Amino acid sequence: MNQEIIEKVDEDIYDLAQNYLSNVQKQTKAVEEAILSENQKKAFELCHSLKGTSGSYGFTYLYGIAVKLDTSIIEKDWNGAGNLVAELKIYCKKVVLLAA
Repeated sequence: MNQEIIEKVDEDIYDLAQNYLSNVQKQTKAVEEAILSENQKKAFELCHSLKGTSGSYGFTYLYGIAVKLDTSIIEKDWNGAGNLVAELKIYCKKVVLLAA
């Protein structure tokens, strides 16, 4: 994942989507803390929210990570979940939002 990650959204929601992406970094930190403490309920709630909102905005790459993370949390695969959080952090640094 060395290149930019392009996420395209409808131009009508571009500003909202940009604001949402700025909050994803905070949400990623909260998910990480829940995973590190192996708090399955909290981690699941946060991740499930991330999955739903990313899907609603049409962020396909982010949604894909959230789906895998959701599964890892359900299965209590804390190592896998930690790896996916690392992927989320990279996503936050590399994502570029384009209006379609």
